[in-house]
Amino acid sequence: MADLLLQLSPLFALIALGAALKKYLLNDSVASALEPLLFYLLLPALTIHALADLPNINVDIVKMAAALLIAGGLLGVLIFAVLRAIDFPKQAMTSVLQGTARYNTFVAMAAGQLILGAEGLGLAALLVAVMTLPNNMTSVWLLTKYGQGGSTNATMIFKILKNPNIIACVLGLNIWLLNIELPVLIAAPMEMLAKATLPLSLLLIGAGIAWTMPKKLWAYSVITTFLKLLVVPLATLIVAKAFGLHGSYLLIAVLYAAVPAATSGYVMARKMGGDAELMASILGMQTAFCMITLPLWIYFVGGF
Repeated sequence: MADLLLQLSPLFALIALGAALKKYLLNDSVASALEPLLFYLLLPALTIHALADLPNINVDIVKMAAALLIAGGLLGVLIFAVLRAIDFPKQAMTSVLQGTARYNTFVAMAAGQLILGAEGLGLAALLVAVMTLPNNMTSVWLLTKYGQGGSTNATMIFKILKNPNIIACVLGLNIWLLNIELPVLIAAPMEMLAKATLPLSLLLIGAGIAWTMPKKLWAYSVITTFLKLLVVPLATLIVAKAFGLHGSYLLIAVLYAAVPAATSGYVMARKMGGDAELMASILGMQTAFCMITLPLWIYFVGGF
């Protein structure tokens, strides 16, 4: 366990450093200036680079993606049905569901790389490619139906389809599936950009998270954090084991399920009339507690 914590320590150290630098080098204006660079250039470069280096497709890769989709989908439907049955506040419901159904791709890829190297990064990137579009489309539907105004359904869907990381996922998957070898003139700069992505993204996560919250939001935040960091990974583990997964495929499936929700959920809540304040509180609590739960899940799954 001590060795595992040492392996993951750079991830948590960079998030903590980002939080510490929030008042100095990474204030809101600096972070806002860096986010487009990360969003439009660095993350797509990392995604394409990681997918292009994946091993040939095999049945375990398909099972890994299917396990996450099935576990997340079934849990999402169940949580939604329960919340509607008890007449849960609609705006708050959108944040609870986003907080349980979305995944922080930066944390997942960083943890995968730290634990399993290039293989872990590639498998995590594959799950990003599989999960990004359905996660975003589900969030759009929820916020359009239960939010309070904001962007329209069609507008948000169009924005999602133009998302540079979704485009990068499509490109990367085609390069991988068609076994295309990129020329050095493209591959080498892309690799250099990819190496800059995760450290910068983790610093910005630390700087952007709301680490404190009003007491009125504690109950909803605790429930959502419990579901996301404990129930979702457990459901994924059960489905993955039922599919016969083991080794790195099982580990990355559960690791991906065990990361906090995506910080982009806050942006969507703010723009589409969701409960942005609750979403910010959920993200802060999940990011803090994943520093405990993520190593425990990796240690536990490593025993299978």
